[in-house]
Amino acid sequence: MAAADYKKALARNPNSALANYLFGELYDKSTFFTKEAAADVSDLTGASGGFRDTMRLKALDYFNRAIVSDPNFKYGNTGAAEALSALKRFSDSIPKYDRAIELDSQDSGSLNDRGVAKTHLNDYLGAITDFSGAIKIKETSKNSVSDTHLDMTYENRADAYAKSMNYDSAIDDYGKAIGLKLASQVFLMSLPRSDAVS
Repeated sequence: MAAADYKKALARNPNSALANYLFGELYDKSTFFTKEAAADVSDLTGASGGFRDTMRLKALDYFNRAIVSDPNFKYGNTGAAEALSALKRFSDSIPKYDRAIELDSQDSGSLNDRGVAKTHLNDYLGAITDFSGAIKIKETSKNSVSDTHLDMTYENRADAYAKSMNYDSAIDDYGKAIGLKLASQVFLMSLPRSDAVS
């Protein structure tokens, strides 16, 4: 769906949580997949106010509109939390993650991302608790075959353990993360090549 289609949907129903969320996603994705984003070096230099920050602020505005339209719309909260985290406003992102998790207690992605935000705020115990909850959900999920980024959650928890000087637990989690990364690579290498199948 093109930006013009989103604008039409939003014009027809400016109070639609879904339309506002999708418009926010459109701005958020522009921070990755545009020439302007590729030319923006503000993330590398630590400067603020570049193209990506401008688009993230626009995305945040639409995510917040989605929340106002429907406070129970989980994706508005996760979108706002992710935009705030990308803007390095970690303490502002946590209440949005809290609300998303309140709306969906099995949202392992929001638990993981809230843990990352807490790590940036030096709340390592809170981060470890969030990562542990995300790992439990991911390991028991019926969707375990899908890409759950379990390896990244173990790595995130290992980082939090290391920063809290719990090195034995950090080493254990780094080992699990590496094992999962290797297992996924071995799986990918074992897939038959399409040009070999004739």
